[in-house]
Amino acid sequence: MYSQFLIEHSVEISCIIEHWDPCGLLNRLSLGEYRIADSYSRQSSNHGGTAIIVRKGIDYLKLSQIEELSVENHIEMVTLKIPHENLNILCIYRPPSAVFREASRYTNTSETCIDNIFLNIDCSSYLSRTFDPHLSDHCVQE
Repeated sequence: MYSQFLIEHSVEISCIIEHWDPCGLLNRLSLGEYRIADSYSRQSSNHGGTAIIVRKGIDYLKLSQIEELSVENHIEMVTLKIPHENLNILCIYRPPSAVFREASRYTNTSETCIDNIFLNIDCSSYLSRTFDPHLSDHCVQE
């Protein structure tokens, strides 16, 4: 289902946060034209986790030294380098205890801001799209 969504929207690289895979089963998924390039799963608690999915045929390098900086329940991340594009992709998850300025998740009793993308490049130099498949209780940010 998810790989079909990626194909329909011509997605080349997808970052997933809160995949909730505690046992590394994510790496066994069959994603057709895609593969799990790298993932981080919690070892001693539930939920959280990060993953980067890439379309087959895209060359990448894992930047393991970044993943080594992950601290379960504090900051969880994976990073890839796309050499021919001179591009690093970071997928970072911070639990709701992180403090940011604008809320992205609203409930009747709380507001949190846990889904953010931070860039230091000129926005006119790349093409980015945000899809909201309505699988989350978070607002999509663009």
